[in-house]
Amino acid sequence: VVLVVLSLGPPLASFLLLYVVRHKAGKAGKEGDEQQQQQGDPLDRPEVLQVYGFLYSDLKRSRWWYQSVMLLQRLGLVTAQV
Repeated sequence: VVLVVLSLGPPLASFLLLYVVRHKAGKAGKEGDEQQQQQGDPLDRPEVLQVYGFLYSDLKRSRWWYQSVMLLQRLGLVTAQV
């Protein structure tokens, strides 16, 4: 059980963090904050980039979730080798 949690935890945590940040900021923009609506993607905001940018900075903004997929692929390769 511990092995499953420790191996699946980081990919799932990174996905959930980015999902929550992206959709939470998107909802705030829909409530009428014109400044956030003009900025576009919430993941491009400087404060979000500073905290979470290492998870998606090398990817297209529309593929923010792909880092989690790459981590799961690595996990699968390591599991297959063991």
